[in-house]
Amino acid sequence: MQILDELKQAGVLEHLSPKDMTLVEKRVANINVMSPTLALNVLQEIPDAIFPMGYRVLRDSAIDPRVLDQLRCISHGQLVLSIDEIIPHMWGIDYAINQALARQGRSDRFYWIKYPDDGTYGPMRPWALVYLSYAQFKQLNQRRVLRLDTPFAWDKTRVLDVVHTLDELGLLSHLSEIGKEEALQGVFALDIDERSLSAVMEAFGLACRVDSEMIYDIDKDYRKLITWTCRLSRGLFDVENVQIGELDSERYFTISFTYEGQTFSKRIELQLDWINWDYLAFLNGTLASTGKSHRYCLLETDDQTAPIVFLSGRQLEEVTEQNLLPLDEKWDPLLGYRVS
Repeated sequence: MQILDELKQAGVLEHLSPKDMTLVEKRVANINVMSPTLALNVLQEIPDAIFPMGYRVLRDSAIDPRVLDQLRCISHGQLVLSIDEIIPHMWGIDYAINQALARQGRSDRFYWIKYPDDGTYGPMRPWALVYLSYAQFKQLNQRRVLRLDTPFAWDKTRVLDVVHTLDELGLLSHLSEIGKEEALQGVFALDIDERSLSAVMEAFGLACRVDSEMIYDIDKDYRKLITWTCRLSRGLFDVENVQIGELDSERYFTISFTYEGQTFSKRIELQLDWINWDYLAFLNGTLASTGKSHRYCLLETDDQTAPIVFLSGRQLEEVTEQNLLPLDEKWDPLLGYRVS
């Protein structure tokens, strides 16, 4: 019932009559509270709250009028776009509608409700769509009621909100006011398709987004990774004498470097052409062993790319406690990826 109360407070249930609300409360009371998809199960009991169709239905539907009508139902009169105002998008109708809303300067969007996937579509995938204002999204997301996102088509309000959060965390202290404004205008100059958290983080020099499948030359590509990663520290973690050893008979190689006069090394298993993220845990272990509180973290994505960020201990604590950035929950800064 707590989830239902949170949805009420966010204004998600305003379309329900008192009679309908009573029926919903009775049905929700019978839901298994131990379900890993509890919030989604609650929403499924609410008439016209979500679009629970499968992932491929949305991706393959293009501008199917029948699907558009169903999406209009869950917007409760807010989605008044005609089919002629929606430009088909290669990734599906929800992308196309959010694009159209962004072009009109509106902040309401279709948001993905995300849960872990079996790997077919990435580590996380959308299981349903819900139509929310930005204020509703922010409230539900930060209070961890739902795992929500729309990966692009950010309006100026959301961009400014994230930039303000980054500034409050102290992540923009390396920039002058002029530098901040130039980076912000660079984000606003992007095409609608390209406005996203990664775009903001990269514009302000706070993230390095890499393709997890990029290891084709062990020596060259891991050197490149270490260079990119260390650059995010802005001089705090500059390593020297980086050495990438040859592959041994067990398919392992060694990464070593010098930092603050000490030599550190780590044996890393080759994972075909995929990055072995033990390298990043190794860098964090080096920071920890030399008394630094900073850690490299990974942001959650819905594909095989991985944005790397560098946070101080205080920043990481605030981000985690207040859910300010979508950190990859499976990533432990010192232990690496936890197996679910």
